[in-house]
This record gives sequence, structure tokens and C-alpha cells, in this order.
Amino acid sequence: VAHGVTGLRDMAGDLDNLKRWRAAADAGQLPAPRLFFGGPVVDGSPPIFPGVSVTVSDADEAREIVRRLKRDGADFVKVVY
Repeated sequence: VAHGVTGLRDMAGDLDNLKRWRAAADAGQLPAPRLFFGGPVVDGSPPIFPGVSVTVSDADEAREIVRRLKRDGADFVKVVY
């Protein structure tokens, strides 16, 4: 923020931490740029990004994960397969 950064996009992270940081920034408790995030990566099996992904094995599982991420506050979804 001090150097003119006004936005940050996190492509693969812990959704709970990201939501907590955004809430603190929005409340003025944390000086931070606007934060956009996707949460965990939607990944195939075996996962390409273990540790920062959620693994799906078919289209139905993928749709359910996308719905959950949206419901949980993700701004976008990153998919690798």
C-alpha cells in the first residue's frame, strides 16, 4: 500500500486465512491492498498442486467444489487437470 499497490490476487491459498485477512483489511484493522482470491486450486487426481488444492475425479465433484468455493467467498476458481 505504501508503494502504490492497490490490489493483490492470490491464486491458490488457504480460504480461511484469506477471508480473515480481507475482513481485517476491509475493517481498517490491516493496511492492505484490495484482496482477490480463489482459495484452493481445483485439481485432478493425482493432484499437480498437493497442499493447496482440492482433488476431484469427475465433473459432478468439480461442480460441487466450485459451488462450495463460491458459497465460501472465493472471487474466482483456478482449475488444473
